[in-house]
Amino acid sequence: MNDIPEVVEQLYYNWVTIPEPEKWAGYIGKNPVLAQGLYSFYQGLCLGMNLSDARQAWAPLPIQELLR
Repeated sequence: MNDIPEVVEQLYYNWVTIPEPEKWAGYIGKNPVLAQGLYSFYQGLCLGMNLSDARQAWAPLPIQELLR
């Protein structure tokens, strides 16, 4: 029950970036763990919003309407 789904691992390895201090907010640049964590969280939030937008534009196939 505590297994991490494969899709989560795939997203992690494709979206988690190596640290890039030039992209961190200047006010937390002296704390690299916080800066990278906040930057990664922001990127994940943007990804989630993009996925949500894409999902709203998606039209179900006729067979999927029957299954609901």
